[in-house]
Amino acid sequence: MKLHLILISIIASAMTALGSPASAACKLEKLPDIPVTMRGPRAMVPATVNGLPGLFMVDTGAFYSSISNAGVTKYQLKVGPSAFGMTVTGVGRGDAGFSLGTAKMFVFDTLPFNDTDFMIVAGDRGVEGDGSIGQNILGAPDVEYDLANGAIRLFKETGCQDAALAYWNTTQDYSVVSVQYDGFLSPPVATATVNGARIRVMFDTGSPRSMLSLAAAARAGVRPSDPGVTSAGYTAGVAARSQFNIWRARFASFKLGDEEIKNTPLLIGDMQLPGVDMLVGADFFLSHRVYVSNTQHKIYFTYNGGPVFNLDTDTPAATAAASETTAAADADAPQDAAGLARRAAASAARRNFPDAIADLTRAMALAPNDPDYVYDRARAELANHQPLLGVADLNQAIKMKPDDIPARVARAVIYWAMGQPTEARADLETASRLADKQSAARLEVAEAYAGMNMLKEALTQLDQWIAENPHDERLARALNNRCWARAQLNVDLDKALADCNAALRLDPGNPSWLDSRGLVELRMGVFDKSIADYDDALRLRPTEAWSLYGRGLAELRKGLTAPGQADLKAATALRPRLPEEARAIGLEPAATP
Repeated sequence: MKLHLILISIIASAMTALGSPASAACKLEKLPDIPVTMRGPRAMVPATVNGLPGLFMVDTGAFYSSISNAGVTKYQLKVGPSAFGMTVTGVGRGDAGFSLGTAKMFVFDTLPFNDTDFMIVAGDRGVEGDGSIGQNILGAPDVEYDLANGAIRLFKETGCQDAALAYWNTTQDYSVVSVQYDGFLSPPVATATVNGARIRVMFDTGSPRSMLSLAAAARAGVRPSDPGVTSAGYTAGVAARSQFNIWRARFASFKLGDEEIKNTPLLIGDMQLPGVDMLVGADFFLSHRVYVSNTQHKIYFTYNGGPVFNLDTDTPAATAAASETTAAADADAPQDAAGLARRAAASAARRNFPDAIADLTRAMALAPNDPDYVYDRARAELANHQPLLGVADLNQAIKMKPDDIPARVARAVIYWAMGQPTEARADLETASRLADKQSAARLEVAEAYAGMNMLKEALTQLDQWIAENPHDERLARALNNRCWARAQLNVDLDKALADCNAALRLDPGNPSWLDSRGLVELRMGVFDKSIADYDDALRLRPTEAWSLYGRGLAELRKGLTAPGQADLKAATALRPRLPEEARAIGLEPAATP
């Protein structure tokens, strides 16, 4: 807690003056921009722990900063229990216990902190990168989130009690909402309306997508059983077994402050978060410039253009061109190569690939010898359905940096999709030779092998990675991958079962892990257990074709002909080639497992 209490005084000594146009008496002092790189929908910022560099997620919805179990080892933190057996509650059901890791020195945006505590959540649930920055840091100063431009800015106000703090606003209207804090270090909460119904919203950059609770959606007149509402799978909170279903629905109106978004898609989640009806997530922050005044208890925001909540489809080129024009007029728009690359990452996170490609092209012109910008443009081109341009950039990136493992893996995947397995295998073999056992790239190589049905090669990679990374937050995923590969090959089923059981101990209730174990049990002839695991998996992923097909096979083996045939029919309707894929690994309705 002491970190929050001393932060304002530390920041004050490092501030530079910035005159506010809102009031002659109002002065805003700020630190230099904190560079933000979007990793998909996650806002990642650099920090230093005990002298070593790291990458942390910005999570305004977390009351306290956290660190991964791998980060505890990496930074050699001192570990102790939380005070009074405290627990942390997320959007799912249940609480998660946590311990505390203490860093002798933590440096965030040039601000040094001694003896800094971080939460270590069991199973690394909700942790991205090395950890997250929560309200114990972000809740002290005023903070501006300009994620679309790849920046966060910290401010201290002087004489601004009645001033409007959207200081960048010169050509457009801004919105402002009053916020409440439900407790010490709690995230900011405001009032909004959905279809005219009043709701309480929490501003949470740690949530990739904005999400409305099931109960609030019902008050707004929308239910999962309504026509046009579709399943969007599931997500999970920080506690074990906290997975819950989510749906996609369209709402006539969402209004926050003076901004109203009409006929907008929103996610609905069967989530439980006391006192909160909706998470306003990273999608909102990417589509707006947001100033959180912790002194005024207000949030100011302006709209950047483009979609706010509907990030499932690519941004049309016309919209992208309009947003590029708006960004070019922004005085804070990046001009250097690194800044342009960060803005490109933000555009890519919004699926605005034309703008991302344009910014990366400019970055490459400014820094022609940097292969990372070439690789990033290749990824944007591939996502923008331009495979030939993407492959050409991957070729160039690899020519500039022959030991670039992600580029080689990406090119292997494209070669495989283009029907060139020899070239794909050659790239993966090179990537494997380059990867260190401890490297995250080893897991990436393993998963690429598995995706290309080179399962024996995948097992070799997974064996190495798992042996060298027993505390990594991705361990459950790796164990499941190894379980699934063995189940498909129908080898070492006892070891496969042990892997799936271990993955489920680390991440209980995960439907992917349950699906894998269901296949192992089907292969072993333990049909009741197989059906039970598939049942549990399908409760969260009711349209997962492999789970339906596997359950159908287990039911047929049990003599349950009608439900078995129904499951096989439903699975084939979802994935017509699935029976052929199953036969290729020795699974047929009339065959023994």
